[in-house]
Amino acid sequence: MSISFLFVPCLVSFIFIICLVLLCKKDVSEKGKDGLRSIPSPWAWPVIGNLPDLVWAGYKPEELMMKWMRRYGQIFSFQLGFQSVIVLNSYGLIKKAWHHPKLQNRAAPLVYIKALGPGKGLTFANGEEWKQCRTFVLNMFRNFGVGKKGFEEVVRNEGDKLVKEICRQGHVLDVSYIFSMSSCNIISKLVFNQQLEYTDPNLQEQVATVLKHFQLAGPGSLNSMTPIFAHFRIGPGQRIVNNYKVMKRLWCKQIQDHIKKGENSEHEDILDVYLAELQKHLSAGTKTQFKMHNLLWLLRDLYLAGTETTSTTLKWAVLYLAAHPEKQRKCHEELDKEFSQDCVLSYADRTKLPYVNAFIMETLRLGDILPLGVAHEAAEDVILEQYLIPKGTIVTSNIRAVSMDANIFPDPENFNPERFLTADGNYKAIEEMMPFGVGKRICLGEQIARIELFLWITRLLKMFEIKIADKTVPDISRASTGLVRSPLPFKVEFAER
Repeated sequence: MSISFLFVPCLVSFIFIICLVLLCKKDVSEKGKDGLRSIPSPWAWPVIGNLPDLVWAGYKPEELMMKWMRRYGQIFSFQLGFQSVIVLNSYGLIKKAWHHPKLQNRAAPLVYIKALGPGKGLTFANGEEWKQCRTFVLNMFRNFGVGKKGFEEVVRNEGDKLVKEICRQGHVLDVSYIFSMSSCNIISKLVFNQQLEYTDPNLQEQVATVLKHFQLAGPGSLNSMTPIFAHFRIGPGQRIVNNYKVMKRLWCKQIQDHIKKGENSEHEDILDVYLAELQKHLSAGTKTQFKMHNLLWLLRDLYLAGTETTSTTLKWAVLYLAAHPEKQRKCHEELDKEFSQDCVLSYADRTKLPYVNAFIMETLRLGDILPLGVAHEAAEDVILEQYLIPKGTIVTSNIRAVSMDANIFPDPENFNPERFLTADGNYKAIEEMMPFGVGKRICLGEQIARIELFLWITRLLKMFEIKIADKTVPDISRASTGLVRSPLPFKVEFAER
């Protein structure tokens, strides 16, 4: 076979590949156009974009984003297939972007739509639909006592159950599962008006499906965000769908039980009120976002956001307490000075415990459970500090780049609660801390999470001295990255004080 005979098909194939490369490598802003600056980006493969980079980085997107940040600066873009993703790496850019009216949208991943059907819930709703859902959730939190003494009592009771479970399991344990049950029970109380025992199969199944989702979603939600995974009947996308079927079965049973109570029954939880609003609009024939498919999405949002985020932060807190006994001793000394052993703390008591507060904030900073935040989508073409962000582009915030910025947090790799204290020992806030996000779409459950963290951590500190169980301190600089950034598996000993 002659060389000339092979030349033509090889040339055509080469040109085709080059065209694909150029298509994938297309800058998301054109250099020099109307004075705009070009957004730098790493080289991307045809069709699949930068997915191989994520694989080669060991599925640790936060580490890859930090590497690219050091190379490209405060803003860069990369490709997930044909989808452009822009990453913001400075507090100033993130704050400006998340306050921009045209950067408030969020796109529901195709795999979630495949699993739950049409709907948006709260996390992925946009425009007026998001405003209505946000108002409803905030009103429900307020109506069912969040921020009031009654809700604090619910959280304290759950803290008591947590302590009893630790003692029942023999004081030496991996805390991952029981922390998830604690936080899941608080959401269950708000949504379904139930707090179950840790041995209850229903609670165990709820927690198991939530934990499985956080694992299946992949590092930085990669498996759920990559559109192509939604089109296959096997693989990570289908596993997410199958897990959602279990969640839907649990939720639909609760919905049916609430419907059976009847319209005139007292509204005891968020689900009662939602169903009443849905029926009211159905009877009146008015247009509304209160729909059954939106209800499933809202339940998804409340359970996923309210369960594993708090429990993962608690895991980091316990690990840091055990790994830094000198910090734990300072927490104990402050608690013992201000309160007797049998004193019941309230959330208002945090003002008397500046060091404990500083410890919690440093846990949120270094634990950094959502290192890439929650992605937004440009509703229109947006110019952000001379960078063009085209309509439909995904934009995400590199929270880790801020929390590890030595200009803001000196010696950022070191666990140092004192950075949140003034010279005379009072607590000081640092503006660049944004564990619950920033801007219009800040986490609505922030107050719930702060109450849980304060009351449960102080409860554990008053009751126990926490030690590494096997005398070998795990590498706290490493983490397991799924939908959230979690510490590697470890066991601790809860020694009664």
